[in-house]
Amino acid sequence: GNGPVEARTEGLVVRRITVDAGATARVAIGADRFTLGYVIDGAATVNDAAVDTDDAFDLNGAASMSITPDAGTAELFIVSVPRHPSYTPVRQR
Repeated sequence: GNGPVEARTEGLVVRRITVDAGATARVAIGADRFTLGYVIDGAATVNDAAVDTDDAFDLNGAASMSITPDAGTAELFIVSVPRHPSYTPVRQR
């Protein structure tokens, strides 16, 4: 929102999420979006799937995600875009 980079991708959402041990983060992402995640550091359970440092995963079709660290802190990078943008994507041109 207030960063130095201007995104031109409609509806692009980029998040860096840190969750401390003993906590669970619940994040709405929207089932109508393509959502990819990457584990920067730590191990966690994301929507019932175990992930670890340097793992990548997708949450396509999920309306929300739940992140629970296994031990310590988990840090994730999440990128989400609309499944049906108002313009024709480059891959379809």
